[in-house]
Amino acid sequence: MTCLGVDNLTVGCFEKERLALLKFKHSVKDYNNIISSWVGSDCCKWFGVGCDGVTGHVVSLHFRSGYWAGIHSYEQFSNDVDSLYVGFLAGNELNSALAELGYLKYMDVSGNDFQFSEIPDFIGSLKHLRFLNLSHASFCGNIPHHLGNLSNLNVLDLGFNWLMADDLTWASGLSSLKHLDLSRLEFSQTQNLEKLLNLNMPSLVELHLSESENLNVQVDPSLLNSSSMLANIQLLDLSWCYLREMIGPSTNISECSRYAMEVLDMSWNELNGSQLPESFGKFKALRELNPENSQLMGPIPTSIGKLTALKVLYLNDNQLTGPISTSLGRLASLQKLSVSSNLLNGTITSSMGQLTKLIYLDVSNNSLEGAVSETHFAKLSKLKYFFASFNPKLSFNISRDWIPPFQLRKVGIDSCNISFEFPWWLRTQKKLRELVMSNSSISGYLPKWLRKMSIFQLLDLSHNQLSGPLTNLPTSKPLTGYEVSLFLKNNFFSGPIPESLCKWTHLEVLDLSKNSLRGELPISLENFYDLRVLDLGDNELSGSIPKWIGDHLNHLVVLKLHKNYFSGRIPQSLCLKNGLQILDIAQNNITGEIPRCFKKLSGMIRGSVEAVHNDTDSYSLDILQVMKGVDLEYTTTLQFVVNMDLSSNKLVGEIPEELSTLVMLVGLNLSHNNLSGSISDAIGNMKALNSLDLSVNKLTGMIPPSMASLTFLSYMNLSHNNLSGRIPIGSQLQTLTDPSIYAGNRDLCGAPLPKNCSNNEDQTTTSNGKYEEVDEPKRVWFYLDIACGFAAGFWGVIWVLLFKKQWRHKLFMFSEVFTDKIHVAVIVRVAKMKRGREAL
Repeated sequence: MTCLGVDNLTVGCFEKERLALLKFKHSVKDYNNIISSWVGSDCCKWFGVGCDGVTGHVVSLHFRSGYWAGIHSYEQFSNDVDSLYVGFLAGNELNSALAELGYLKYMDVSGNDFQFSEIPDFIGSLKHLRFLNLSHASFCGNIPHHLGNLSNLNVLDLGFNWLMADDLTWASGLSSLKHLDLSRLEFSQTQNLEKLLNLNMPSLVELHLSESENLNVQVDPSLLNSSSMLANIQLLDLSWCYLREMIGPSTNISECSRYAMEVLDMSWNELNGSQLPESFGKFKALRELNPENSQLMGPIPTSIGKLTALKVLYLNDNQLTGPISTSLGRLASLQKLSVSSNLLNGTITSSMGQLTKLIYLDVSNNSLEGAVSETHFAKLSKLKYFFASFNPKLSFNISRDWIPPFQLRKVGIDSCNISFEFPWWLRTQKKLRELVMSNSSISGYLPKWLRKMSIFQLLDLSHNQLSGPLTNLPTSKPLTGYEVSLFLKNNFFSGPIPESLCKWTHLEVLDLSKNSLRGELPISLENFYDLRVLDLGDNELSGSIPKWIGDHLNHLVVLKLHKNYFSGRIPQSLCLKNGLQILDIAQNNITGEIPRCFKKLSGMIRGSVEAVHNDTDSYSLDILQVMKGVDLEYTTTLQFVVNMDLSSNKLVGEIPEELSTLVMLVGLNLSHNNLSGSISDAIGNMKALNSLDLSVNKLTGMIPPSMASLTFLSYMNLSHNNLSGRIPIGSQLQTLTDPSIYAGNRDLCGAPLPKNCSNNEDQTTTSNGKYEEVDEPKRVWFYLDIACGFAAGFWGVIWVLLFKKQWRHKLFMFSEVFTDKIHVAVIVRVAKMKRGREAL
């Protein structure tokens, strides 16, 4: 654009503003070349720069990193500024040259990296600013009080940085502010917090304080419950603030209509048994209420039935008791309802059938009982997502002829009492993408109408009594771009794996384990390029392990073929599986030697390259592994399990020393084979080993002393071999006191065996695998003792985290914050030292 009549204006751009933008360009690293186009004289045509169509002044800068795009949607600005989701900029600071852009109204640099610099004071001089977003941009330090000069500001987003506020008096100067985000702000030193919470900003309608540090200590709960706090706010986000008291309208206020609250997020707090107050009924305008995972107790209050504008209600993951309140049936506007993972009991009230606008319903993981019938669903024509899993006393009394008024996308009714027959009403659900119906007492053959269904993104019929061939699986092609998972394990399916399964392209997980399937693996399966988990264990499959598993299944993480009749050698192509972290071909008829090329399994060296996709709320991936001599089930911890089980085959030759390079292996089971030779001393390199079973082979020589350095080893079995000499003494080995782990080795001696070693039975190193006993200094024993204590404490914590989801979330959140704080401290310290040197 060209603006005439202005002396200092070049072609379409003020020269002073163009130079300021160039200074900003040179002050940052442009990783994705997003401002490489900033050349020429017309800065109004530069990417991310917007100019006023009349004056020619720069009025907007938009450099939101694509990584954080969409975290907040500022609807009030959607008509003014196009959403430009750009790449990644990094700089030591937000360059002060931008102070020359005196007419700037819109500025968004969120999601970029300003390397723990402070928010510059010059921003307070940009008095025309209406929109300022500095979130997720690695700013730290105190919020500058100069921001209080921005009286025209409508939106201020400082969230998810490393900021603190010593005083909030400046906030009262933001008289036009409508949206304020101070998420993850440090409140420990904040003075005049009431300046924010008493709302001296009369226009403020949206306040985000998620993950705020020490807000729970600084704020008086009565202040949050006051009329001045809640009267004008429409959206209040207090999630992850560790608050210990539920907020709500004051019971002393008679003018209920004055409350404007539309969205209240109190999720992931520590309400310590608080109940939802009856006064919530005063929030007449409330559209979304979310106190999930906040340790709420007691019944669902009947006053919630007064929230007739409510569209979203998340009460899940608490400790709510009693029946599902019949008052919920009065929420005529409700679209999403979750009461899952509570202690609710009784029947599902028929009043739920009055929620005609309901789209999402989750009542899973409670103690509900009674029968669900057609009357519960008769008016739910908009329902798309229904979950009632893990209510073992909940049954479904629905006739064969019933035609539902809805078209469901996802259904989760596993661990319920479905009855013995496959639910016929599902035949009408032409848009179904996920069906989880495991452990639901279903028996018989798969119905023929299932073949005509659209392909599922997820189908889980595991742990039932289904039988017959797999010929009635859905055969149509899946939606483009969708990854698919098929779980049919622990049934009575028989016959061969059908060729029709090849139409399930984009399979990510295929689990047909614990059935009676027979025959060889069909070569159609080689086209499952996206497959990450293949579990065909515990069947009657035969033939050799196909070479194409290694040649074509490039993303494989888990391969389980155990308890079948596979024969022949282990294909060398398996060595090409860089992401493989679980290999289980135990209890087959595999012959030959263990491939030395297993050293190329980099997923067992540095951990898995590929993660197993799991973006559904209705199932969790579980893998059964033989570890420590027993079957252990791994679900969300799968990424930490690296296991190789080649046991109970007919393998011969030596244990390749190359296996010792697989340093991430947690479990190694080579038992019940015909392996010979000695145990390599390099086994001491496998520091992650927790379970080792080499029993029932023909191993000779001495037990290498290096095994004493396996500080995580908690299970070992070397029994029934031809091992000899003294059992090594080591801090960890001394905890394995069961003599049966060495049984059947008649020439072994030393604790815990009753046979003592004679003085001349030294472990001197020889070429046939004997080792010299070394006198370790006392300090080495000291460090080994420390390591043992660390191992015990570490696995104790991990064991708790496996079963406490909330603890896991809090631990990961704490570790992230703690790590970043250390990073900040280091950066600040280095900067001070650098400035000190420059001053000299």
